[in-house]
Amino acid sequence: MKIRFPIQMPMRLSRMKLGLLAVAVLVAGVIIGIVRTKLLQSPFNQAYDRVELGMSVDEVTKILGMPPGYYQVSPSENFGPIKIEGTTTSSFKNFEGVERDAGVFDIVSRGTDKCLARLYKWDNAEDGIWIWTQDDIVIGKMYGRSRTFIERNQWWYQLRQRLGL
Repeated sequence: MKIRFPIQMPMRLSRMKLGLLAVAVLVAGVIIGIVRTKLLQSPFNQAYDRVELGMSVDEVTKILGMPPGYYQVSPSENFGPIKIEGTTTSSFKNFEGVERDAGVFDIVSRGTDKCLARLYKWDNAEDGIWIWTQDDIVIGKMYGRSRTFIERNQWWYQLRQRLGL
């Protein structure tokens, strides 16, 4: 004796829905992969991988092709770290950053007023590279994305802009 359920879906329809779902997931995965790849193709991201701990500031400047500074971005822009290597500001205790030139900071101990390290920033509207040095030798590096850039590339931000909200 067969038990029949009140509603039976044809097997063919279920397979079709499953196939459409699989295609939708595949397309979404490809789109996400393309967007992530595009976001990480900036010149700074590519240059970050060529900067090595132990290099001099001059070697880093040659790789980046410009002196430290702020390029089409405010010095107050916030950056979210994507990649970090070596010794960075978080390694120092009780310090303050004193800006010497555009994008160049002395990391100074509050207790002794001694310069513990120097921070060099190359920032633009999308991303930035920061390096920490002691005696002109790179001891740490960071690649980060501008928080404003990230927010502007979120789909809901773009939707709000189009709707005038």
